[in-house]
This record gives sequence, structure tokens and C-alpha cells, in this order.
Amino acid sequence: DMAIKPKGASRILGDPRLDKKNRNKKDKIEMWYYKNVVQYAPKKTYLKVELTLINDRIVNIGFFN
Repeated sequence: DMAIKPKGASRILGDPRLDKKNRNKKDKIEMWYYKNVVQYAPKKTYLKVELTLINDRIVNIGFFN
């Protein structure tokens, strides 16, 4: 089998050759933590919630006990 990129995928995924102006731009990465905020069942709450943001957009949410 041979992988084939769909037509126009570079516009969606980003093509480093087309994005030269942002090549040296650094990403802003933040991690926010909350305690005892998210309930997943009656009388049950996650101890910690972690939000990972890159350039002011949430990219990951983690729930921990």
C-alpha cells in the first residue's frame, strides 16, 4: 500500500514551505490545573483537571483521581 495525501490537505495541515513568515514564531504553551471541579457521577468528582493550551486554544483535557 502507498499513502497518498488528499488534494488540498496542505492548506488544512499547513505546509512549511508556504508558512515562511511564521517559521521563527514561538508557540505559547500553558497548562492550567483545577481541583474538584468536574463531576462524572452523582457525588463523584475528579480530584484534578488539566487543560493544555497552545496559542490560546485548548488542545488537551486530562482528568485525574
